[in-house]
Amino acid sequence: MVLRLWRACVLFIGLDIRAKAAMTWNGAPSSRSLKVDLTVSGPCFNPVTSLTVNDRQGDLVYSLLSQNPNGSFYRDEDSIKCTASVLKSNGYSSYTLNVSVADNNTTLYDTFTVTILGLPIICEAQKDDYGLWPETIVASIAQVPCTSAVEKGTYYRTCLKSGWDQVNNNCSIDQYVIVDVINKISNLNSTRQEDISDTLLNITKTMNTLSNNSKISEEVSYLQDIANASAKLVDYIEQNSDKITDAITDNILGTISNFLDENKHDAWHKINAETETASVEEPVGVATVLSSADRFLAILRNSKCNAFDMNSTEQKDNKNMYVELGLRRNASVQFPSKKSYGSNVKIPQQSITGLLEACFVGAIYPTIGAVLNGSWQNGTVVNSDVVSLQVKNFPSGNIDQLVTITLTLKKTGYINPVCVFWDFNIKRLGQRGGWSTEGCRLANFTDNAATCQCNHLTNFAILMSPITISPEHAKALGIVSAVGCAVSIVCLIITLVIHALVWRFVRSDRVIVVMHLCVALLCALIVFLGGVNRTERRDACVAIASAIQYFFLVMFFMMLLIGLEILLCVVHVYRTKFRAKVLIPLAWIVPGIIVGVSLGITKTRGYGNSTYCWLDISSGLIWSFVGPALLIICVNILVVIVVFKRMSSLAAMKNKTTKEQLKTWLYSLCVLLPVMGLTWVFGVLAINEGTLIMQYIFAVLNGLQGFFIFLFYCVLNRQVRDALRRRQDRKRSLQTL
Repeated sequence: MVLRLWRACVLFIGLDIRAKAAMTWNGAPSSRSLKVDLTVSGPCFNPVTSLTVNDRQGDLVYSLLSQNPNGSFYRDEDSIKCTASVLKSNGYSSYTLNVSVADNNTTLYDTFTVTILGLPIICEAQKDDYGLWPETIVASIAQVPCTSAVEKGTYYRTCLKSGWDQVNNNCSIDQYVIVDVINKISNLNSTRQEDISDTLLNITKTMNTLSNNSKISEEVSYLQDIANASAKLVDYIEQNSDKITDAITDNILGTISNFLDENKHDAWHKINAETETASVEEPVGVATVLSSADRFLAILRNSKCNAFDMNSTEQKDNKNMYVELGLRRNASVQFPSKKSYGSNVKIPQQSITGLLEACFVGAIYPTIGAVLNGSWQNGTVVNSDVVSLQVKNFPSGNIDQLVTITLTLKKTGYINPVCVFWDFNIKRLGQRGGWSTEGCRLANFTDNAATCQCNHLTNFAILMSPITISPEHAKALGIVSAVGCAVSIVCLIITLVIHALVWRFVRSDRVIVVMHLCVALLCALIVFLGGVNRTERRDACVAIASAIQYFFLVMFFMMLLIGLEILLCVVHVYRTKFRAKVLIPLAWIVPGIIVGVSLGITKTRGYGNSTYCWLDISSGLIWSFVGPALLIICVNILVVIVVFKRMSSLAAMKNKTTKEQLKTWLYSLCVLLPVMGLTWVFGVLAINEGTLIMQYIFAVLNGLQGFFIFLFYCVLNRQVRDALRRRQDRKRSLQTL
């Protein structure tokens, strides 16, 4: 029986091997072993078996039941059962089969071990946008080179059992390509004349490819380098305009358009923020791109004027920049004329009658307004396309009829439209250019568009404000603040002089602290009034902003000392000595530490912007001032509550009528408000744009803080008045002697 079963197994495996591979075995029947090298498609026992495959947590389990094809080798009741477990390693299939031989499902007689080594499991070769992925073994990583000529690195992906995994991008801008472009531009003047055209074409093609690469914005210095290189290239073309071709023109205009793409806006915003802290004379920003565009369009206009047919127009349409060039005679100029845009510029014929021919070039920039830094007023935004028009030999400033610019609004719900143009002669915080209204006025305004009229040509736009305060109120608040500050400065000086004259009669810890408060407030107001708008130089603006922050913080810390001194007097029946000699120096030192730490952490970023020399709100730097100020205000509010509670419990107050009590409390509150910072509560309430009344109250109370100190601590202070009388009497006595 055993021999018959053994022959059956040999037949079973032999049939399989005959179909698939060569077979060997060694040793006696008790240690028989077979090794089969599989050729193509895995184990196939079809000639003598049925095969089922189950997937159990990634392992394949094979169950094989032998069939008797002719009955000549073993009886029908005999059977051979094979079970297999599958191991996968490095992409290869390795099947280990434990073959059990049984007779009528009785006792196990013998066991075979069959190991089948399969071909590797692979991911088929695949071609897609990244390139041709080679045939790859499972668990291996395939790589293809970056598709862009200006990138270095590779794309890579893993071959999984289920197929190709997602593509990983390890490509980045090749800095050597940028350096090579910059060097080629620098060496243009020494390039052989016969090679200039090809060199320019190669340079502009590379710059177009670089600027169009989304990764250029991941490293802002690369974006600045290419923008600066573009400006240098235009410098060369201005002196060699005969070298430009249509292909070079398309590459340059494409580069400018790529610079203005929305996927680079975050990078330009970052550059704008860094520009405010830059020490270079003229940092590279998006205004550099606009300047390069203006200059190149002027070159293009001058070089093509003679080639144009009369009243003809040529278009150059890019994603973020639309350009038209044309020639007109005895006709008005309208841009654009070939493509329908909501925004347009019209020059009446009367304004160009002095010109035999009007050769013009116009450009519309739909996206540049979002990143063109140079605010006209705080909170204003560009709410239209930026539209440019240049006419050769146009007589700006002295024309019979104004140029009409119609600008479609991008967003609704904004108010206070202002017609502006980009003036490259303005310098703010070291930046070249800013918005100006000179020579322009608003002619009409609807919910969807604004119409401007100007006496010159340049880059036009509409600035609008999302806030609800009108220009009239903004101007009124500015006047109130300026007048209040001026009055306070005068009153503080008088207060300091009067106390200096009667110092021996009025000296006390509280008066000493009040005088230090006056000095800090006086310095803050002088710097604020004289320097808050001085944004021309970056370093000066940073110094002004940090000085304003420091002196106002000193003022608040002096207010804290006054509150603590008053609390000490009220709480303790027997007066405890107030350590003014220690606390007053600390009130000058601690604000300096706060300002120094803020400057160090931010590296002066956020100290001043293109509008004001003050702390930036969007970055949160303002909290280095608002945080300590709010804490001190809260402490002093608690002090006032304690003081009023103690006052109400005094017998003298209880004997007064209600009217007299109210007068006493009101007077006490007026005395405490200017020296304890409580008026700044209205500043918190004024943050809400709808509370216009709070903004006026805050402007009046804080602008006149010095006046209130003079009023309640000099004019209405009995001790000071008595001291002045004593001083006057003493002076008369000395004169009599």
